[in-house]
Amino acid sequence: MAAIVSLIAGAAIGLTPPASAADYYVGGGSCSDAGPGTLTTPYCTITAALAAHHGAGTTLNVLPGVYREQVTLPASGAAGSPLTLRALGAPDQPVVIDGADDFSDPARWVEQSGDVWLAATVTWSPVQVFVDGVRLTRSGAAPADLAPGSFVYVAGTGLYVNAGGNPGLRQAAVGHRAYGFYLAGRSWVTLDGFTITRNEDRGVELTGSSNVEVLHNVISLAGRYGIQASGCSAIGIRANLVFVNGDHGIALTAGSTGCTLEDNESFRNVFAAQRQANGIYLYNAPGNLIQR
Repeated sequence: MAAIVSLIAGAAIGLTPPASAADYYVGGGSCSDAGPGTLTTPYCTITAALAAHHGAGTTLNVLPGVYREQVTLPASGAAGSPLTLRALGAPDQPVVIDGADDFSDPARWVEQSGDVWLAATVTWSPVQVFVDGVRLTRSGAAPADLAPGSFVYVAGTGLYVNAGGNPGLRQAAVGHRAYGFYLAGRSWVTLDGFTITRNEDRGVELTGSSNVEVLHNVISLAGRYGIQASGCSAIGIRANLVFVNGDHGIALTAGSTGCTLEDNESFRNVFAAQRQANGIYLYNAPGNLIQR
């Protein structure tokens, strides 16, 4: 996570963001999901803030911290009055959308045999498991036969990991949420300045959407694509850092057109099963612009 934190270029903490038609805040020690979403009493989660405030011209200002949630946009903005989600972070204090649950607690793991440990509270089949920031290898082996650096999920029993001792004594994380941000059929939305990491599928998934701006985000360690626009139009993907994802970094697919990819850095994205991942990938996506 330290490497991710050092790369983000967010707004400096303490700076007051430009006022919008309706500004609300998320995060901080005095938060409440009941609102009202002021700077002194912000919402605790982005999801709660969006449920209460998602009209055109609304800006949600998200304070530094780790948000373990999938942010699904419930509505669109309007031309000239977008619905804006803005991270108020800094290089050493980012706004992190984390797709994994924290399992860095030795009490959550029970030794099985040798270096194989069980987390029985994992009741879903994770795509990704991390120890000290490193992806473990998904295995089909029996738990007793797990190779070092691998994991297997057994329905009704839990997650088995071989990571050289109790994973809870290290920085252990178990993937749980498919997307960081998910927009289906939305328009006039801006996502600005987030660190989006460890999602099971895509970091940012746009489907059937238009006039969405994805700006200044740091996206890493997604199970598949960092950013995908599928069947979209007039999407702006600008100044994002996209790396070490499990397939293409940025993808335009399924007829996406009229989109602009500008000044992004996309690198070290690898599909483990075969050599197919690209920094930028277009398939059935005509009439788009890629530039610095």
